[in-house]
Amino acid sequence: MNILITSPSLDSSRNISGISSVVRTIIADSTNTYHHFVLGRGDSEKRNIKWVLKQLRLPFSYLSFLSHNSVDLVHLNIPLEKMAMLRDLTIFHISRLCKKPVFLHVHGGYYLMNPCNSFFLRFAIRDALEKADVVVLLSPLEVDVLAKRYNITREMVALPNCVDIEAIKPVSKSNNENAMLNILFLGRIHESKGLDDIIKALAILRNNQQIMFTVCGTGPEEEKFVTACKTELGNRFVFKGIVSGKAKIDCLQHADVFLLPSKFEGFPIALLEAMSSGLVPITTDVGSMKYIIQDNYNGLLVKKQCPEEIAEKISLLLRDRSLLVRLRENARKTIVEKYSQHRYIEQINKLYNQIYRNRKTVFGGKIAF
Repeated sequence: MNILITSPSLDSSRNISGISSVVRTIIADSTNTYHHFVLGRGDSEKRNIKWVLKQLRLPFSYLSFLSHNSVDLVHLNIPLEKMAMLRDLTIFHISRLCKKPVFLHVHGGYYLMNPCNSFFLRFAIRDALEKADVVVLLSPLEVDVLAKRYNITREMVALPNCVDIEAIKPVSKSNNENAMLNILFLGRIHESKGLDDIIKALAILRNNQQIMFTVCGTGPEEEKFVTACKTELGNRFVFKGIVSGKAKIDCLQHADVFLLPSKFEGFPIALLEAMSSGLVPITTDVGSMKYIIQDNYNGLLVKKQCPEEIAEKISLLLRDRSLLVRLRENARKTIVEKYSQHRYIEQINKLYNQIYRNRKTVFGGKIAF
């Protein structure tokens, strides 16, 4: 099957988007033929006049891309963010006008768990959810929330993200009570990730010499966040910028704790990668995270915007290394049992085939792709 799939750039040295990570996995492990269409802002791309002109050209670029490639189905990846929806739903409607079936794959975003006060956006979201050939969300919670909020009558599918469990796995680590506790933040450096809470937690732990904090990623708050972390921890803070491939795996394997106190979140790939590497996640209970993290089993949950609790959980892991080991082992076990890429690709292909069968039925054996 020839599939047009959308995401930001797949170059991991330029873009650390979770959507891009998912799309790289899908393309690498599937037997389908994929045509990648870049849809989404790069990590360092600014919203300036050049960006505005690019958005204005986008519908024409997409139509040209469709005309120059054999496309049976459009796999449209979309976050429920204001600007992203205005852009991506334009692509959705162009696909439908061109009679291309649409696999609508929703990846988090502010309006996933928060009400939308704009009548236009509410209508646009509901219209897309009802008219897409298949709608995929990242957890049963997301399915339930969107169905109720937008009065969706059609069936939507919950399909959690995945990770390559063979490529990303743990290494042996010291459990000595005097060993450094290596804490990692990996992802987009954006205020929604709870950056202020991380800085305040580091201030509380400033005098603890057993803590090392590493940040990997980039984003709009990079300069401010990096400066604040250096101020609090000095030479016990390391900033590595965007990491990919072996460099990213090395960062994961040398860390003990993964810190992600987000204000809102979908189903973060970075969290799955960290758990696959045997890191203990300290996260907020937002979005679909509760479907991944069981408190005190495979990670530690903290309240939103509560830096004192973040500092307390880190201190707990410093004191109780046996707890650290148990959580680490259960984190890896969770990923192996529930979030392998092989199971994920199998489910994606089943949904593609479902669209194919439905279209074949509708058009009496002549597929109008």
